[in-house]
Amino acid sequence: MPQVNRALMIQLGIILLIVPVQYFITQRWKPASRTTQQQSLKELIKQLKSWKDSIFSKATWQKWFKDAQSYIVSYKDSAVEKARQYATTSPAHAYEEGAEATLEEAVKKILKERDPTGNFGASAIPRNPRPGHIKYRIGQVIRHKQYGYRGVIVGWDATAKVPCKK
Repeated sequence: MPQVNRALMIQLGIILLIVPVQYFITQRWKPASRTTQQQSLKELIKQLKSWKDSIFSKATWQKWFKDAQSYIVSYKDSAVEKARQYATTSPAHAYEEGAEATLEEAVKKILKERDPTGNFGASAIPRNPRPGHIKYRIGQVIRHKQYGYRGVIVGWDATAKVPCKK
């Protein structure tokens, strides 16, 4: 097997590029006379020049960067808005009437309310290695053999530790 080097890759790239170009040229100029072929060639060269000018122009790239920047900013703004909306309507804040408007305050409040022994069937402290009697991994999808329902393993706790109602 020959050694793959830069020159070989360039040759392969040129061959792979030339075959479709040859097919395009033969299909376009097949039934044409010499004059029509020259006219078509001039038209093709003109189209390639206009394409090159549009691709490599400064204005095109500036427009592309401006569009990309506005897309990224709008995506970030919508993500922040969704996070704020979730923070004010999350289950931890549903019972409160005066929920904070900012995401930071909402996160601080949730962390302050969290029970140190673990809430909602999951411990805050990772247990590594996994206990020997545990068959499944967290995140694994399982199917009940007898009843056929499916579920996702979300924790190893045998019973959920839910905070008392206030």
